[in-house]
Amino acid sequence: MRLLRRVSDSSLSRFASSPGPKRLLGVAAVTLLSVALTHCSNSGGTASTVPNPTTVPTASPSPSSNPSSNPTATPSPRPSGSPSSSPTATPSPTAKPTATPTPSPTPTAKPSPTATPTPTATPKPAPSGQIYVADFAKNSIFVYAANPSGTLNEAPLATIAGSNTGLNQPQGIAVDASGRIYVANDISNVAGAGILSAGGYITVYAANPSGTLNEAPLATITQAVAQTGAVLPGFPSAITLDSSGKIYLATGDYGAGGGGTVLVFPANPSGTTTQTPIGTINTVGFAFTGIALDAARRIYVANPFPQANAPAEVAVFAANPTGVVSGVPVATIVGSNTGEDNPIGIALDASGKIYVANFGQYAPGIPSITVYAANPTGTLNEAPLATIAGSNTALINPTAVAIDATGKVYVGNAGASITVYGANPSGTLNEAPIAKISGSNTGLTSPPNGLTGLGQPISLTVH
Repeated sequence: MRLLRRVSDSSLSRFASSPGPKRLLGVAAVTLLSVALTHCSNSGGTASTVPNPTTVPTASPSPSSNPSSNPTATPSPRPSGSPSSSPTATPSPTAKPTATPTPSPTPTAKPSPTATPTPTATPKPAPSGQIYVADFAKNSIFVYAANPSGTLNEAPLATIAGSNTGLNQPQGIAVDASGRIYVANDISNVAGAGILSAGGYITVYAANPSGTLNEAPLATITQAVAQTGAVLPGFPSAITLDSSGKIYLATGDYGAGGGGTVLVFPANPSGTTTQTPIGTINTVGFAFTGIALDAARRIYVANPFPQANAPAEVAVFAANPTGVVSGVPVATIVGSNTGEDNPIGIALDASGKIYVANFGQYAPGIPSITVYAANPTGTLNEAPLATIAGSNTALINPTAVAIDATGKVYVGNAGASITVYGANPSGTLNEAPIAKISGSNTGLTSPPNGLTGLGQPISLTVH
């Protein structure tokens, strides 16, 4: 197209300068060529050719003075309508869509950090199965490691003793779910002289003791048992707790006309307080020395000194006493077939079976542990399910019994020892204990002469 444009421009200049008709014919030809070029340049980019005419009329010449010199004009060929080689149109590039910018997420405002409060330190619970012992003559509480094996003459893990502790002839011991230690103190024997004075009290100590502690108790329930006139209402001898933490204290009056009592106090005492019991079971002709509860909170007591020469027995009282009630047992285990001989300590296992520590003071005078069926009713004079007794057992006037979570049997002996037997005894067993804690390093004391008619009472529990 550029070549044609150059031709048209030069031709127009030449014919414009020619004279006469020749000039007119040239101008006409050049004009046709310019029109064709203009059409081509306005065609959107694709080369178009003007069709080649079959016949181009001969221009009529203007009269001239020299007609022979007027030749026939040969028209310049016009481009064919069908291009001999049409260049392929380069397609206009497809416009890429404008990328929609992804909006930046609005940052979520971070909350101002809340200061985490420093947690109050909670005391770690003691390892399960530790052995807690109240030593009457030593005026001390000892704690021994769990799961003893063989014969152990080792120092206790902890000792609670000294003038600050308030301990006074501790007779009973219990441990609550948090590990706090409850002790029944009997002040009936002043300075070991056998002088009966008046009652006793309960002291409570912090959980998980370690080492030797001469510290004041967390709580003291004073005058839990008080003297009234010339009548002694009883001396604290055993203590236990129910699942809610309520405190059950067993007392005994060993004199003529006396009786055993169970006193129930609210849970979680603190400070020094004089409390009126929320429940009291009064009896005549009993002297309770051991106490235990079953899952229904029925109350089991050991009664080694019945009045009027009646035989020793285990008595069961209704659960949840409120106010002052006259104690009529709902069940008793008593009679010559039971094998009981001065029963002092009592405990129940997880199934409700009853374990009794028989001191063995009366006929037949054989120290033993006897086991009875759960949930007794009425009066039962039946042989025990199991008896641990004999020269191989190392029992020496047992005063307390406890059962651990696995069913093993722990016995506190007045001969300053603790003996341990396998779980679920059956029949008559004269076998050596699986463990024994005794010796000069243990802190346990043999009974002093003349202190009591029973020798050395030792109370224990396993927690």
